[in-house]
Amino acid sequence: MIGNFNSELPRQSRVVMTALGAAGLVPIEQTFEEKAAVLDQALGDKPLFLLRVPKALTPDQASDVIVEKIEHVLAVAGVA
Repeated sequence: MIGNFNSELPRQSRVVMTALGAAGLVPIEQTFEEKAAVLDQALGDKPLFLLRVPKALTPDQASDVIVEKIEHVLAVAGVA
């Protein structure tokens, strides 16, 4: 989820984040660690599922597949 978030950012934002990381102003590892901490806190004790998507998919295609699977799981669970 973290990598997908980064790849979905507008190009200008990715360039700025990369430049800040390369200059050592904001280490890129710190950025990803902070995003991971937010996800860890949000997911907490929620049930997790492993979902694999083909490597050949573009980020947009992978996102579409992931959303379809999530919608299916939520429907089966009676949440959606």
